[in-house]
Amino acid sequence: MIHYYKLSFSLIASVLLVITFYSATMFAQSRIAKPNTAPLTIEYNFPMDGSKYVPSTSPIILRTSVPVNLSAVANTIAVTGTLTGRHEGTLALSDDQTTMIFTPTDPFESGERVTVSLGTGIIASNGAELAPISFSFDVQDNEQPAKSPFL
Repeated sequence: MIHYYKLSFSLIASVLLVITFYSATMFAQSRIAKPNTAPLTIEYNFPMDGSKYVPSTSPIILRTSVPVNLSAVANTIAVTGTLTGRHEGTLALSDDQTTMIFTPTDPFESGERVTVSLGTGIIASNGAELAPISFSFDVQDNEQPAKSPFL
């Protein structure tokens, strides 16, 4: 009878050991970083599409949903004014690689409409590609309004 008891105790100890090992393995696998498969989208842009009265020296700010490669963005961004044509400028990327700031070399022309376009070829660090997008805004008209005869 004592021998049977020792065998049962060994069996229970072995089962508990297997359960502990299995639980530890499952916990470790749940802690492994999973690849980010989120789609690449523009979460924020400034100025917003359709904005009016934007200052002529305003930068253009874009924030993406996942990190991007600056060189890919630099090759596809186009900033074009209806009066001044295509604008050159500097493009900076934040440390988290999601916020881009385009600062035009020359200010926009008073009263013009500016269109910002991002073409194909922008690929995120997770392999997702941004669909081409564009948005426009109107620059503040700096002309002085005519004086009212009532003032």
